[in-house]
Amino acid sequence: MTVSVHLALFSLLLLLASIPGSATADTPYQQVRLQTSDMAQFAKASISLHPYILATNRTALTLDVRLPAAELTALADFGISWQPLAANAYPELSIQSQTQAGSDTTFDTTADTIAGYPCYHTVEGTYQQAAQLAADYPDVAQWFSIGSSWQHTQGEGGYPLMVLRLGRREPVAEQADARPILFVQSAMHAREYVTAELNLQFARQLLENYQQQADANWLLNFTEIHLLFQMNPDGRKYAEQGQLWRKNANLTHCPQDEPGVDLNRNFSYSWNISSNGSSDDACSTVYRGPQAGSEPETKAVENYVRQLYADRRGSSFQDPAAADTAGFHLDLHSAGELVLWPWGHTTAPAPNASQLQTLGRKLAWFNNYYPSQSIGLYPTDGTSDSVSYGELGVAAITLELGTSFFQGCQFFSNSLLPANLALLNYAAKVSKAPYLQPAGPEITTLNANGASHAYIQAGDEVTLSLTADDQRFSQNNGREPAQTVVAARIYQHAPPWHSSSVELATADIVNSNDNGTVANMQAQLLSSDWPAGRQLLFVQAEDSDGNVGAVSAVFVTVGDLRSPVADFSSQCDALRCTFDAGASNADSEITAFQWQLSDGSNFSGATVNQSFTNAGSYQVTLTITDSNELSASTSKTVTVTAPPAPPPPPAAAEGSGGSSSLYVYSGLLLLLFVRRFFGKAHVHL
Repeated sequence: MTVSVHLALFSLLLLLASIPGSATADTPYQQVRLQTSDMAQFAKASISLHPYILATNRTALTLDVRLPAAELTALADFGISWQPLAANAYPELSIQSQTQAGSDTTFDTTADTIAGYPCYHTVEGTYQQAAQLAADYPDVAQWFSIGSSWQHTQGEGGYPLMVLRLGRREPVAEQADARPILFVQSAMHAREYVTAELNLQFARQLLENYQQQADANWLLNFTEIHLLFQMNPDGRKYAEQGQLWRKNANLTHCPQDEPGVDLNRNFSYSWNISSNGSSDDACSTVYRGPQAGSEPETKAVENYVRQLYADRRGSSFQDPAAADTAGFHLDLHSAGELVLWPWGHTTAPAPNASQLQTLGRKLAWFNNYYPSQSIGLYPTDGTSDSVSYGELGVAAITLELGTSFFQGCQFFSNSLLPANLALLNYAAKVSKAPYLQPAGPEITTLNANGASHAYIQAGDEVTLSLTADDQRFSQNNGREPAQTVVAARIYQHAPPWHSSSVELATADIVNSNDNGTVANMQAQLLSSDWPAGRQLLFVQAEDSDGNVGAVSAVFVTVGDLRSPVADFSSQCDALRCTFDAGASNADSEITAFQWQLSDGSNFSGATVNQSFTNAGSYQVTLTITDSNELSASTSKTVTVTAPPAPPPPPAAAEGSGGSSSLYVYSGLLLLLFVRRFFGKAHVHL
């Protein structure tokens, strides 16, 4: 890199570092659209300019921001161009980034959801929903306070900081096996609507599926999941009025302009550690506070994290945490569609950088975000991972969710929510060993006798079928190597690390893809010594490098009932196929046959026909249900081919006028011959 480029970059960093303190009443903000050159620059700009983001577009590599006009020209030195946005480009947002928080400000504390955004609960709505979940599921959910907001400590209203702990209450005698803990915090920055709602829906999904889904069941039985929905409830109330409020509501700092402290610059371990990673200007949007951990919200989280996790890392920045360190800390933010890991205060990699990168790329597979170290155009310090990873060595990841702070409900419900719920479920699964398990194969399908919950009679043989995949990593920022799947082990009673776990068998590979990184596997299990009642079977796969992946589970109940067995035959002629479920059987009457085809078609009935539009291979899934309301499924792949092309018409002889004309002339000649020699005699032909 040339000296001139170094100087340009240094100038840019100095100017960007001054941005937080320059947005005053005398220096108006300007709304502009930034154009970055590639995804790496987009990620860095998103991180550094996060306090000023209005919206992001990862496909177009653009960021809409509100920056002080005097600072914009510096972006050109870094190859970032910009163009102004219309003054009314974002009419739903307040003109000021934050407004004065006067003592006469009143809020609607009765609303359950945010006005104009019915998919997002207010602070009160979130608390009410969480309290109801704890009341509905008392054996696996507890709702309690871990501290107070700033206004709450001052006796000026405010809120307690509340955590929903998910996990089965167990007798003291069963507590010898330490449970891995996932801690997920959200809404640290008040205006980031999607974060608290995603966290709340994660809790709801786990609790409502506790008795129905094996994975939800084992997670709540053998792990703990701690959810802090509203870390900054005071600031959130201002944001619920449509204000771009970021900081907490500590009104002793810059009360007439931009009050509060940026909680994500106030954490102790890396507080004010870099020259420009935060600001000492109380009116800056990234004001770090008067001292490390000064804010009650920050203190509450730091103290709670220290209670949850043991210290597994040395005091030096270069001391790695032990590879088998349990526990996982996720901090949910918006926006930018990024998956970020430490460090953010320096370009140097963290001592566990390789494992954190693998974890980040695995998480990014679920939401297709960009995985990266959390260093931007300039550093950030005093961030939330400083206590979890920096101080204690616990794996820590920050998610930048979605494309805007006030994300529309349709995008949230249809896109953001399903992808990131799957991510959170995976995060809970690997909380036992987040530095190790993401490198191993993931169980993507799992059933016993073709069912997610198999019913058997004592002594029955159980066929366990699964797919193990070692290649589910994001390739958006470098490639994570995939290995050959070599084994999958089945355990009973508890996950493999638990003292009560019993290994039952090893599954055999039935078939795999060309390089063996995805394998379909099967095991035959004898149930003669299994106890009566419902139990869990746990599966964990291994690759050729010895990496074991996340655990998945399936229900099996031993009793009087027996699950039906789904099976079918197929007969195809070109693009048309007939599927016949006659090979299925059950101890009672089969009452329903449901077919699902990978081309999107759905049918019902014991025998169905389908004409495919195009040649190719399609997956066909049959689900049957018997009169005991027990179900089973099976899937097969069929291949159809295009019908043969019709033969071309015979070529006409040259100069003949075509064969059809020849036939016409021959007929006329025959008719003339008959009339000539037979006259009007009756001729029977």
